[in-house]
Amino acid sequence: MDTIKLVIWDLDNTLWKGILAEEEVCLFDGRKELINNLVDRGIMVSISSKNDYDKAKAKLEELGLFDLFIFPDISFDGKGESVKHILSQAKLRAENTLFIDDNITNRKEAEYYNKGIKTADPIEVDNGTILRIEKVENDGKHYRERLKQYKNMELRDKSKRESSSDKDFLFQSDIEIDIRHNCIDVEDRIYELINRTNQLNYTKKRLTKIQTRELLTDNTVETAYILAKDKYGDYGIIGFYAVAEGKLEHFLFSCRILGLGIEQYIYKKLGCPILNIEGDIAVELSDETIDWISESYIDYHEHDTDESKILMIGGCDLEGMKYYIADSGIRTEFSTVEDGVPYKRSYTNLLLGNSTFTEEMKGDLCEKIPFLNYKISFSSEIYGGKYPTIVWSLVDDYICCVYKYKENPSIEVSIGDYYDDKNNDTLNQRYGKDKLKWFYENFEFVGLKDKKQFYDDLVKIISNIGENIRIVLVNGTDLDVSDWIGEDRVRRNIEMNNVIDEVVRLFPNVKLLDMRKIVKRVEDLPKKDNRHFSRQVYYKMAQELESILSDQIGVIERKKIISSDEELVKTCLLGNIFLYGAGLYGRSLESWAKDKSIQVDGYIETNPVKSLSDNGIKIYAINEIPSDAHIIVSVGNKFKDDVIRNIQAQGISEFYIITEDFWEEIKKCAR
Repeated sequence: MDTIKLVIWDLDNTLWKGILAEEEVCLFDGRKELINNLVDRGIMVSISSKNDYDKAKAKLEELGLFDLFIFPDISFDGKGESVKHILSQAKLRAENTLFIDDNITNRKEAEYYNKGIKTADPIEVDNGTILRIEKVENDGKHYRERLKQYKNMELRDKSKRESSSDKDFLFQSDIEIDIRHNCIDVEDRIYELINRTNQLNYTKKRLTKIQTRELLTDNTVETAYILAKDKYGDYGIIGFYAVAEGKLEHFLFSCRILGLGIEQYIYKKLGCPILNIEGDIAVELSDETIDWISESYIDYHEHDTDESKILMIGGCDLEGMKYYIADSGIRTEFSTVEDGVPYKRSYTNLLLGNSTFTEEMKGDLCEKIPFLNYKISFSSEIYGGKYPTIVWSLVDDYICCVYKYKENPSIEVSIGDYYDDKNNDTLNQRYGKDKLKWFYENFEFVGLKDKKQFYDDLVKIISNIGENIRIVLVNGTDLDVSDWIGEDRVRRNIEMNNVIDEVVRLFPNVKLLDMRKIVKRVEDLPKKDNRHFSRQVYYKMAQELESILSDQIGVIERKKIISSDEELVKTCLLGNIFLYGAGLYGRSLESWAKDKSIQVDGYIETNPVKSLSDNGIKIYAINEIPSDAHIIVSVGNKFKDDVIRNIQAQGISEFYIITEDFWEEIKKCAR
């Protein structure tokens, strides 16, 4: 991070959760503190976002962040030229810049137009891999002056960015689309697109599910959906249109393809039919010919088809683990956010309600209670035997508060996170007292779930699932971090784990993924709680699940190959560089790094016999390095496999291998 002078942020699903043009957004946890900390350390921040400038500015001002960003570029132009223009205005080099965006195509475009720039997915911020908050001396007053200087530069340079073509990048992106007419086969996805798209929804005619089916089965209307992919990955189903009597009744696309020109390509292909545009749209249509897009067959399968063999139900613990599982046959029911409202899906009373509540009751509850959503809260596929294996994390359930329906106490709902909210203060703050009026009038606060109720609920659900389904329960860590989170929270996890142990012993088809065996040190808890883990922990979880379900999944080995000077420099600039091997290879690489003024933070040895190398660099055992270390394997072929096994045994999945040809170049430079 010492070389980073500017961090450029995307907004939607990067700085904040959600898409501003389509829903209420809220900052990801810790983002505001991180932005302020960066500025206090003299690292400037900017924005490159495909959004309406006025709306984005208003939201950033509401969040108290807008004045911290220099030269923000908020428009619907390509990210490559946008980032390039920001660097030009700030008079900074790409090599000293980090660009954070959730879309890999945007990151690749930024790299294409800005050679040497570092890019990252926001998940790397969330898991602590990059941009951690650091202590600042003198409250950062000195570096706040630097911000003022950049703001003065901004005032002197108000001229708008000259429009510049992204065609070179678009041509080399190999964009392909597939137009298909069997719309009824993907009815749910089309319904979702019709009702959730906004920026590229030109018609904005919202439909019910019944109306959507009627449209797709009307022989007088031509309907089609569009698949898209490029050299960086598949976008899936990204668009839909319906034409009747020469007029576009529906014409809409996901904002994921903003800037690719797909909407213009389809419009021109259809012969520019009559189109009554409703509301604001992100891209104006014309008769321009788009020549960087080709049509071809795209292999596509819905993720929720019968090919899925595993159902995962839980929160961020399973989401972090799934990243390391090399299997596409997994259906997920993870905690989610919609329209700015968080929804849990693993609560036992909701899963019981899936099978015991009437449809009328489900609909009534979801209409009147702001933290329930019919298609999320009561859509679980846990029953029915569709999935041979179910992986279910229970940590969200035992920390929540329970409310009983006064008219029928057998009906319960849960909400909360480790708090005993008798006065409803937290609920009122989160959802608003007015929206909770019916809930307060009809539900009675019970408190935190007790052990007997938790046990009974688990037994009922597992019995209803059936003995022919393999079930893996995921518990919580019982590591004593009471200094961080208090004794009650630690005790709560211990109680939960004891109940889960009893249930596992009761059912032969139930296995345990035991977090007590995986999380053994406080360094595995980067957020100083017992809910969020280091990347090694998530990898170890995937390994443990693989050992339980060895016939169904595999774990991804994220080995990265370095074959050039440019790639090695880019890797070393990530910081926290550790060379596994202090022999000839390691010394040669350290000498190469020294010539380029790049810091090596340490050597790693399998069985270190001394604490320092001959050139004064500290030598560590593999279990002593920090969780955010970047390891470069620095041994010959004879020992390489053993080193890789030692790295993986620590649950570390990301490491770097240098090709033999490039090793020869490094050793020549070191002579």
